[in-house]
Amino acid sequence: MKKKFNIGVIGLGYVGLPLALKLGKFFNVVGYDTSNIKVKNLKKGIDINKEVKKKEFRLSKKLIFTTDKKLLQKCNVYIITVPTPIFKNKRPDLRLIKNATEAIAKLIAPGDIVIYESTVYPGLTEEYCVPILKKFSKLDYNLDKKNSFFCGYCPERINFGDKKRKIGNINKLISGSNNQILKEIYFIYSKIINARIIKTQSIIVAEAAKIIENIQRDVNIGLINELAMIFDKMKINTQEVLKAASTKWNFLNFKPGLVGGHCIGIDPYYLNYKSKKMGIVPKIILAGRNVNEETVNFIYKKFLSLLQSKKLNTNKSKILALGCTFKENISDIRNSKALELIYKLKKKFQKVDVYDPHAQKFSNFTNFTKIKLKYDAIILLVKHNDFKNIEIKKLKKLTKKNSIIFDLHSLYPKKYIDGTF
Repeated sequence: MKKKFNIGVIGLGYVGLPLALKLGKFFNVVGYDTSNIKVKNLKKGIDINKEVKKKEFRLSKKLIFTTDKKLLQKCNVYIITVPTPIFKNKRPDLRLIKNATEAIAKLIAPGDIVIYESTVYPGLTEEYCVPILKKFSKLDYNLDKKNSFFCGYCPERINFGDKKRKIGNINKLISGSNNQILKEIYFIYSKIINARIIKTQSIIVAEAAKIIENIQRDVNIGLINELAMIFDKMKINTQEVLKAASTKWNFLNFKPGLVGGHCIGIDPYYLNYKSKKMGIVPKIILAGRNVNEETVNFIYKKFLSLLQSKKLNTNKSKILALGCTFKENISDIRNSKALELIYKLKKKFQKVDVYDPHAQKFSNFTNFTKIKLKYDAIILLVKHNDFKNIEIKKLKKLTKKNSIIFDLHSLYPKKYIDGTF
């Protein structure tokens, strides 16, 4: 393609940074973020989330990092990758995407393309963002290149903490406001994606596809969590049930557990918000999410019951929690159900220590060998690889004689643990 692309990536977190680094091998890229500390570290080749290796920084020779919006003025493609969280009332918090859109709107020129990668409800790009872009840019949308800007929606599919499924080898959905823009977007992503690139029919189709990817997973895990609660009352081992059921060819082998984070735990509320606007109240979607929200309290009560069985359910009992991030092998604690459970335990017990090698800010110890105290109970909440590598005998050494080990994920042999989910 003859057209020269200068790309601005807005938001340099888990999504934006890997994207900017990949694009910076082929295009002039400005990586923009509002955090001075983050940009300062990135300029040194340091990713505090530990998702990107230093080598990636060295290979991305056409990329610069900045907090100065003026450096984005030479761009003609803008990719917005900011988070889309929710408020406490579970309604979409669009402030970050609104602020990013307003900032870009003041910079865009005729012919420029604005691409969104953030997870949104169907219709948000063209119903919410485009009017903001039009208002502040004084340009038309999707008419002619002399007076218009254009849009695309190309959702991220990064699996944080996954060393195998990286941005370059995950199938990519793309969409554009017209066929020519779709071709240009395809050209850009084709430089960095080695897997399939799927052109969707429209922007709203791509938005809907992205959001249901996460909702489907949330609902499925919600079903398994509910079954685990039922089986617990029946004194049936859920893991053994799943092991047996998974021998059928079409059984979907989801595992029970804590479901939080800024994707799966958030996206159902985005679609719920949009659905209600359309006069439809979701039932299955919210049922799955409600079960997953209730799972924290269920595990908390089960843990207390185990303590009570050994007369340890007093505020003086010493507890060690292993893991506090929202999923394994990452440092992200946003909407972490493990952390939510830890806070509940801290209200009940005087001494609750946390060890998480991926989230040092919330960890009482820098490494496992630093733990010297004897605990009344250990509760394993996140299945980090680091914990898989800890021998159960070493874990047992940290417990008193009359103690319990609650292994949420059944990482350790059954004979050594007192409870699971």
